[in-house]
Amino acid sequence: MDVISTELFYSRTQRQLGAWMILLLGLFSVRVVVQLQVLSNPITYLPEFEDWYSAVIPYQHLLISQAVILAGGWVYVWRLFNTRVVPNPRLGRALYFIGWIYWSVMFIRLILGFTLLSDVHWFAQELPALFHLLLANILMLVGQYHRGNWPRS
Repeated sequence: MDVISTELFYSRTQRQLGAWMILLLGLFSVRVVVQLQVLSNPITYLPEFEDWYSAVIPYQHLLISQAVILAGGWVYVWRLFNTRVVPNPRLGRALYFIGWIYWSVMFIRLILGFTLLSDVHWFAQELPALFHLLLANILMLVGQYHRGNWPRS
């Protein structure tokens, strides 16, 4: 690739990744806001607070970690649309591998929660497991970009 087509490729792939990140972070943002809403003022047509929360860590710590994830994610989206994010293959391999393991564990959690371990609270919480799958997908997408394996359109 020459310099001009390389720049066009990176700008296009960055915008594609940015669009996927906006979608996934938007869904995660809605989850965080809705969970906070049902804690402070339950809404009858939404699942109860306990359905959104696995209770592995105190809710205050969970909320802080969610805010950090969202802040980092939105800063990364801003960078994708406003600067050139240089792919880092080593980072990409690590993020993709971590994301794949994370996704696999959460998928197994979800399946076990629907079947064999439906009586165990952590496994029976479908909403948290689904949103963990979403976060794992973010890691794998960013990893894929940094690995340089982004599908060309």
